[in-house]
Amino acid sequence: MFNRQELRKFEDDFGKGFSKIFCWLASPFIDKDRLLIKGFYRKAREAADKNNFDYKQIYPRIQADLKPPKTGDPVHKLFTTKRANFPEEFVMQVPEGRVFDWEGLFILPDNMGVKDINIMGESYKTTKKLLGGESFYLSGNSLYLCTNWSNFYYHWIIDVLPKLHIFEQSGLKADNYIINGMKHDYQRKALEMIGIPTKKIFETKPDCNIKCENLIITSQPGYMGFCPEWAANYIRSRLVQNISSSEPVNIYISRSRANQRKVLNEDEVFEYLKLKGFEKVYPEDYSLKEQIKLFKSAKTIVAPHGSGLTNIVFSNPDTKVVEIFSPTYMEPCYWRLANAVNLDYYYVLGEENIENHNIILNIDKLKDIL
Repeated sequence: MFNRQELRKFEDDFGKGFSKIFCWLASPFIDKDRLLIKGFYRKAREAADKNNFDYKQIYPRIQADLKPPKTGDPVHKLFTTKRANFPEEFVMQVPEGRVFDWEGLFILPDNMGVKDINIMGESYKTTKKLLGGESFYLSGNSLYLCTNWSNFYYHWIIDVLPKLHIFEQSGLKADNYIINGMKHDYQRKALEMIGIPTKKIFETKPDCNIKCENLIITSQPGYMGFCPEWAANYIRSRLVQNISSSEPVNIYISRSRANQRKVLNEDEVFEYLKLKGFEKVYPEDYSLKEQIKLFKSAKTIVAPHGSGLTNIVFSNPDTKVVEIFSPTYMEPCYWRLANAVNLDYYYVLGEENIENHNIILNIDKLKDIL
């Protein structure tokens, strides 16, 4: 029989990918009564109907038209979507619900998962089979705020915080907030600005097994990395409202400290931008409030693709945003976010086939836009 410690050592020695294959091969020999997840409901509503959970729809399915990006380059297929179809948003109460491990895997009392909540996927049926680790019991209402990559700035702001709005619309109150990936000061600061007391925050731990008197689950706001307008409005209303603007500025977000997706000829690019009145900024040097104030005051924002562009959610409508891509790495999340807050979005492509998706930018492309 395999235990959690043996499995984790195997992952450390041979890697998680090989561990998944190992667990699949070993699964016939694992005690079925100790399986962590025995299967998945496809939808939360299905789980609610089957188990008689309280399920409340907050928003119905909605559609939103997307304005195309402006670019002098060929429009990439990822940017050709004309309409977003967002799923319904809901709150579901799960008496005796459980949360497991650092990632925050949500488990029903019948040891089933829910696909539209367990966004980490069915890999848990192989790599997360065995119970173990420290156990906790949380009384009262516990709000589940775990999600993929929650310790990344973009996903924290765009995917986690709007869950609070869905919950607030239910009229329920939370005694505990279960959160994974709390690694950064900006996470705690955001919760503080929204009014969540530190004493109510419960952070997941490796191999932890949390049982809740009443676990409250919200839907994923929109889709992972793709927030609807209401979500962007909530972020703005709760984080921007008490922060004043400064003098209007044009800013260039530098990624020169990063290992990838940085502009290799940045000195040349910024020499031109400086003549146009731009300031170079490193968002990681700013507090959350300082970033909000900076982007709220911005007239034009130029940046290579990276998490610093998350802050455009704080910018005023019609602010010009110019995103710089490597042709080997195209991701439309900030175009979608610009649509949600009604910004004037452009993108330009750098040269091809550069290591680590780094970029050499033809300055004439910027001149055509600016």
